[in-house]
Amino acid sequence: MTTTSPEDLENPGRALHVAPSTLRQAFRLALAAAVVYTIFSYGGIRSPDGEVVFRTAEALATNGTFAVSHRIDGLETFGLPTGVDGRYYSLFGPGQSIACVPLVRLGLLLNKTNWYRKLPTLIPISHYIGGGIITFTSNEVPSDPAPDALRFIVSSFNVVVGALCVLFFFLLVKLLTESEFAAICTASMFAFGTLMLPYSGTFFSEPLATLFLLLSTLFLVWNDLDQGITNKQKLFALFSAALFLGMAITVHISAVLFVPPFLVYGTYPFVRSRWSFKPLALSTLTFSLGIAVFLVLLGYYDYVRFGNVFETGRTELATVTYATFVPPWRGLYGLILGGGKGLVWYCPAAVISLFFWRPFHRRFTALSYTILASVVLRFLFVASRSDWHGGFSLGPRLLVLLVPLMILPFGETFASWSKKRDIQSLWLLFGVASACVFEQIYFSLGEVFSFLHIVNWTFIEHGINVFQNDALYLDWDKSPLLFLLDGKRGPFLLRSLPMSNGALCFLCIVAVGAIMSFGYARFLTQTTGRWR
Repeated sequence: MTTTSPEDLENPGRALHVAPSTLRQAFRLALAAAVVYTIFSYGGIRSPDGEVVFRTAEALATNGTFAVSHRIDGLETFGLPTGVDGRYYSLFGPGQSIACVPLVRLGLLLNKTNWYRKLPTLIPISHYIGGGIITFTSNEVPSDPAPDALRFIVSSFNVVVGALCVLFFFLLVKLLTESEFAAICTASMFAFGTLMLPYSGTFFSEPLATLFLLLSTLFLVWNDLDQGITNKQKLFALFSAALFLGMAITVHISAVLFVPPFLVYGTYPFVRSRWSFKPLALSTLTFSLGIAVFLVLLGYYDYVRFGNVFETGRTELATVTYATFVPPWRGLYGLILGGGKGLVWYCPAAVISLFFWRPFHRRFTALSYTILASVVLRFLFVASRSDWHGGFSLGPRLLVLLVPLMILPFGETFASWSKKRDIQSLWLLFGVASACVFEQIYFSLGEVFSFLHIVNWTFIEHGINVFQNDALYLDWDKSPLLFLLDGKRGPFLLRSLPMSNGALCFLCIVAVGAIMSFGYARFLTQTTGRWR
């Protein structure tokens, strides 16, 4: 078992070697995450955003073009503006659509066998084909399950992406703390105790953008901590970090907000010991070139579609305004404390980490400032938009990219307390992590998309517009936090179990709690030599 030594604390560069045993631990945890994510996966496409991304991937796989043949029935003004050639194009980044092309081709190949006709009641229903949301809420079976079967196969994408996020987050924590114990505990919290668990069951682009962001952070941390590598290696790490951040931007355009703080953090090691213009200019140019590769491609992509390198399609539909800039106060309240979107309620691990920030900041000052700057910048930008809530989704969707960065201080705390053999504090920290896991199980069992639709329909019957003043995302009488299990069940593998959502949630929490307690006690004994 690898632990942090005093020498490693003085020279973090010594802690960069990844032993085969560490890689095995990382892959085991990623595999466990993939299994759990599969169990809790919805297995279909719930949101119109995901449907647009899917249709773009389908067009690429079948016709070799980004142009989509038809818009979403009932949502003709959403997501697919008309390009200069008169065809429809997605206003979302192309990254995830491109990545999903192999899955679409696999799904089309499998569908030729009509495999889905043998399991008509098992195939999950996607919400935006053939009146899918009505079919789902009415517990009906679609007459033609082929489109749902194709989306079922492609929607497994985020199960794999989520598991890869866990793998690289594990390696990031191990790189920072030189403690396998801290890496396993913190990565487990990330995998099962944050919004990564419920979001792995969706087709949203946040998990893939998070994966690229984690890879970028991993290279930046290597560049910062290992003082024994050459300048060429540092430039390679910096360029790689920029490339991965550029990939994140192609998936979710808002990832561009990470560029300023990541640029400063990336160039800092080149001038840390002695100020000099040449290394600063060289490192800045290297990072900028890495980002520019994908910004140029995105600009060309926009120019070909809409005749303007700065036009993503959001201003092409004159009848639709996707978002406007507004005073940030309502958005900040909603993102932090709102009944439908507050980070405090929907991902408490990210907030609790603030109580452990001081030792993390003391040891990794530059990284700490980078994360804090990223958090402030993203909070203010998102809160200043009229679509701060991210639409029909669970919790603060537009803050999901921040979650792995915000919980990094847990790693330093686990490492420090295990080194001191502070068993009482370690069990207290385990209790906090367990509570976060139990909450995410609750969120994963419910189906938030149909829940929000049903809330909207119910209030419409009483003449109330739930979108006025963002009531759907702020008011507690409409909150998924309180009432989600009153709606439909989400995971397709658990859908037919003959028990209520509440009973199933209780059973899952008891089972998971027992497994976690046994595993943690055993692991804690191996790490510290005692467990109480």
